Amino acid sequence: MESDENKVRISAENAPKGFWGGSGPITVEEGQEIVVETDLQGKSEIKLKFSLMSALDGNSSAAEVINAVSGENADLEIVVSGNNTGRYEAEPGDYSVQVEALQKASGTILIQVR
Repeated sequence: MESDENKVRISAENAPKGFWGGSGPITVEEGQEIVVETDLQGKSEIKLKFSLMSALDGNSSAAEVINAVSGENADLEIVVSGNNTGRYEAEPGDYSVQVEALQKASGTILIQVR
């Protein structure tokens, strides 16, 4: 996974079912949306979870931080496959991105904020 504040690129080559990873943050400003472009092969299926990190502050409990980083209480959750482009509304803020292979996966996913 490669990331900067407005883009995350995920590459997988035969990632096993259940493989999990995380990245971020990506920053969504007022009026922007999250755009997900997929180029996944065969029956590849991946779940993406976006967790709003800017909702955390110095008073957040350890459990709140762990849930945000792990995607346990994701603010946006989508499942992607094939060759598609999707646009998703999200409130402004900084998001961590979690990725989980639901099926053996190969290909790329580009997540951008526009």
